Amino acid sequence: YVMGVELPLGWEGAMIEGGEVIELPSSHCLVFQGQRYDDAKMGEAIGALRASMMAFDPAPLGLEWAEDEMPTWQMAPLAERGVIEGRPVRRKQGH
Repeated sequence: YVMGVELPLGWEGAMIEGGEVIELPSSHCLVFQGQRYDDAKMGEAIGALRASMMAFDPAPLGLEWAEDEMPTWQMAPLAERGVIEGRPVRRKQGH
């Protein structure tokens, strides 16, 4: 799981404590967006979206999860647009 910001290659600016710069290859992912929520229920909104993501089967689309190749990611949760997370996928063999 990763949260971060996109930076130009070779960036050498200041880093937050515990942070690191990583380079990720180009990839594909399925993006999931939850419903709008009350700020006080952000944790519940994240949990509900993740439950839906884990229950989703990408096989009918000819895809399989590829979290062994790329991290899952999350955009900053905002109550007015809902939680947005992405899970990496790849084409299944033979598709």
